[in-house]
Amino acid sequence: MGDIHLPQWLTPYWVGLVLDVTITHPYNAVGAAIGLAALSAPAKQKLSEHRVSYAPQHPPTAFLPVVAGTDGLLHADTLRLIWTIADRQGATTMAARDGCTEEAVYGEPFFRLRA
Repeated sequence: MGDIHLPQWLTPYWVGLVLDVTITHPYNAVGAAIGLAALSAPAKQKLSEHRVSYAPQHPPTAFLPVVAGTDGLLHADTLRLIWTIADRQGATTMAARDGCTEEAVYGEPFFRLRA
């Protein structure tokens, strides 16, 4: 099991979301910045090692590595996750304020797919 399990995250494609959190140091031994490669390599490694474990379940459980650097840099999938959480919270807040369902805010239930 990953570091965080969110069983309430449901979509037509998967049930639940497992997050595996990794903190990396994006600088080499002499202090030069490595850049985004310092975030991409751990994310790819986590995906190749763990994603297959969750896919065979019926319905499948989604797996996402959450990778951050010690300097505050975030992996693209981590940023996408944060945006999705904020977007869902915004829809919930607007629906509650307007006295309607979340579907009325967005029309059909809506999901962000990886670009």
